[in-house]
Amino acid sequence: MLDALISKRRNKMRKIITFVLTLVALIGVLGMVLAAEQSVATQVQVNEYVSVTITPCGTTLSFGSGNPGDYDLGITCQSNSTAAISIRNEAISNKAIKVETKGTDLNNSGVIIPVSNIEFDEANSKTSATTLSTAYQTSTNSLAVNSTSGVWYWLDIPLGKGSGTYTTALYIKAA
Repeated sequence: MLDALISKRRNKMRKIITFVLTLVALIGVLGMVLAAEQSVATQVQVNEYVSVTITPCGTTLSFGSGNPGDYDLGITCQSNSTAAISIRNEAISNKAIKVETKGTDLNNSGVIIPVSNIEFDEANSKTSATTLSTAYQTSTNSLAVNSTSGVWYWLDIPLGKGSGTYTTALYIKAA
């Protein structure tokens, strides 16, 4: 009877050991399955984005009044510290911009003052000013993100021009 009891306990112990080993094996297999990973290449294309604010120094830009032969007449609202037109490359932009300007001939009922009589500069320096034309010209080559630049303008009135109001259009472009 003692042999039967020992044999019964051995069988029971074998079943327990088999169960535990099976359980350990299953946990090992499941653990390997749960621990599997794979990487997948992912990408995003971020587009160039520019947000620009262009602000004239007044509601209307004017060279004021002058006589034939007057030169270096500045836009009346511009000063040493205030440009005729301010350009801001906003903080939400992600690239520097180039600022360009152009103009049209000044016209008074068919009497013309050529646009080449207007000069401009980004640093309020008449000595380094550039002659304006009808084609876009660079004012600021690289305006950084979250930065402001300006454009100052000056007009020379040629001798012999008749009196009256001459009008033109000045253009600013961020490129």
